[in-house]
Amino acid sequence: MKQRIIIIVLFIFVGIFECTAQSQPPVAEKGVLDLRGYNFENNVEIKGEWEFYSGRFLNYFDFVNRVYTPDAYLQIPQNWADIEKNGQQLPDTGFATFRLVVFVDTTSKENFLMYFGEVFSAYRVWWNSDTIVQLGTIAQKSKNEIPATTPTFKAVRFDQEKIELIVQISNFHHKKNGFFKAPVLGKEKNIIRAKNFDFLHDIFFFGIFIVLALFNLLFYFSSQKNKATIGLVIIGFATAFYIIFSNNFIVSYAFANISWRLVYTINYLSYLLIIGGFGLYSQGMLAEKKYKWFYYSNYTLLLIVALILIAPIIYFSRILPICHIIMLLSILLFMFLTIKNTINKQKGAFLQLLFTTVFLLTFANDILLNYRLLQTTPLFVYGSLTIILIQSIISTFQFGKKSKKNANSLEKLTELNKNLEADNNKKARKIEIQKRSIKEKENKLIDQEEEIKNYSSNIGNDKKVLNSQKSFDYAYSIQKSLLPTKEEIQKYFNSFLIYIPKDVVSGDFYWLNDSNEKYVYYVVGDCSGHGLAGAFLSISVMYLLNSIINEKKITDPKEILTMLNKIFVEFMEKGNNSHRDGVVLGIMRFEKTNLTKLTYASAKLNLFLYNSEYHKVKRFKGTRREISYKVETINESEFENITIDLSENDIIYCMSDGYMRQNDSLRKSFGTNKFIETIKRNSKLPLLQQKIAFTNELFSYKGSQALRDDVTLVGLKIKPN
Repeated sequence: MKQRIIIIVLFIFVGIFECTAQSQPPVAEKGVLDLRGYNFENNVEIKGEWEFYSGRFLNYFDFVNRVYTPDAYLQIPQNWADIEKNGQQLPDTGFATFRLVVFVDTTSKENFLMYFGEVFSAYRVWWNSDTIVQLGTIAQKSKNEIPATTPTFKAVRFDQEKIELIVQISNFHHKKNGFFKAPVLGKEKNIIRAKNFDFLHDIFFFGIFIVLALFNLLFYFSSQKNKATIGLVIIGFATAFYIIFSNNFIVSYAFANISWRLVYTINYLSYLLIIGGFGLYSQGMLAEKKYKWFYYSNYTLLLIVALILIAPIIYFSRILPICHIIMLLSILLFMFLTIKNTINKQKGAFLQLLFTTVFLLTFANDILLNYRLLQTTPLFVYGSLTIILIQSIISTFQFGKKSKKNANSLEKLTELNKNLEADNNKKARKIEIQKRSIKEKENKLIDQEEEIKNYSSNIGNDKKVLNSQKSFDYAYSIQKSLLPTKEEIQKYFNSFLIYIPKDVVSGDFYWLNDSNEKYVYYVVGDCSGHGLAGAFLSISVMYLLNSIINEKKITDPKEILTMLNKIFVEFMEKGNNSHRDGVVLGIMRFEKTNLTKLTYASAKLNLFLYNSEYHKVKRFKGTRREISYKVETINESEFENITIDLSENDIIYCMSDGYMRQNDSLRKSFGTNKFIETIKRNSKLPLLQQKIAFTNELFSYKGSQALRDDVTLVGLKIKPN
């Protein structure tokens, strides 16, 4: 185990420093860069000595009309505050012009791009007489400057041998100024390939850190609740956000209008959290109480520094060295204590020392890079990855061993418990035999009393059953008289009907009316409840529908529903109804002269249409409100009509919810998706066989379960006129 971890750490360490190796293309000297003869197989960082003009915005035309003497030749990338003008050190804020004369081959037919990375804080770029890039708003005063940070690509042409590259920069928002990274020039395909790699690199490592943070968070809540684990969680999440809010600033690609201040606030806040997370990690791993004062002092100082983020970013950037010192001291203290534990041969101390050394080296690299003392690749992310990845692996193995040990202990306890349980069972059996004897005597007395009571009550129950059956028979005869006959339906449609009451009578109904000269109506409804209550409500609704169409002469389906709801509410109010009864129904209106013209209005009842041409099923939901006395329906949406053009072989399926709500032995409902699949599977069968298929499907699904509700399913196919 130990040897494998060492190999992984060394592999990461060697790999990340191999990545920093760079070829050496031409560099600028005294404001001139000669790229003639350079093949551009590799991209060129425009490094070296640029002409620097402090406190002036000069453009291409200024240099055409006049000769200017530069204040200095600034080594790019370099902070302009490192140079003097008139014997005084330049401030880190202000504005300036950078100029470089570039010689190129005009014979190249390749497409070229320039890439501008992190420049503080706003800039404009001239390529000869053309302005090719402007990011943010440059200004001579702080109040007029608008900083920006989005990395920028721009196509350039080698149409002249001599190119004047002029960059106007202003900075009033950050301690850093000018170019933090030199611009890059190269072939279009090479630049895009390099930046795509950088983009994918950042996205990949963002994902890796999020996964590792979530892993340690799960680990924290499931087993190991200590400071070290929560420290790794903080490092993971903070480093993930640090990646996308720094270096390549990939967050600016996803959010083009994100503010400069927000980007750097999150950038620095992430950095502070990484420092605090490392403090928690090292404090939890070492558990050295005598150094507790050091860690809590650091946490307090970090909190104070974080509060400075409320002020302009420039103030925080100036005190950033304090954060670097805190982090450096934390790492050195951790290494000191780890070396001490290694000398004392404490288990795992050497591995901690190894990956902490990697972490220290990568952190030192980025500090020197931040102060422009090195020109390498940022490596701090790899250091964070080393510490969180290796520690996660170690924690996983430790957890596995602990779990195995706990499992063995649990097995022994289980065996002991079985033995104790066996002894208790023997004693319990003796007591149970004694109890059973007493209970049998008591039960004999109770049975005799029950026989007397049952004999007396059966006489009264026989009378009640007789009266109840008469009520069912009466309701059944009324309901049946209002339902359409098979002959009445066949006058207009080929159809099938599945009508299964849960009790003798049903709260569901199907109803046909052809009294109007122009239209024939087919209605399917589902009244709340079933049995006698549902049946009498369905009878009332069919009576009201008959009155609305025949007497009030209302023909529009949505208006029929509106009137039905109004009358229904009035009807229920007279009866002081407290059960909140309701009706779900759909009205299909067909034109007698052309049955393919269907208008459908629904009060919460679905209609399914099988399209014979495309073998597809379409669901029409209608209006999501019911005919109801419920108070909450007053402000619901109005009923709407749906116009449907039918083909002769199309099939309409309309049903109450009893079919789809039926549950199986696992209490799972039949559902809409399964119903649609059943339509597709059987839609090409004759209608009579479809009836058999739908019935078998329902009863096969419910198995031994009782019907949950009344079931009504109507299948209609129009007859040719």
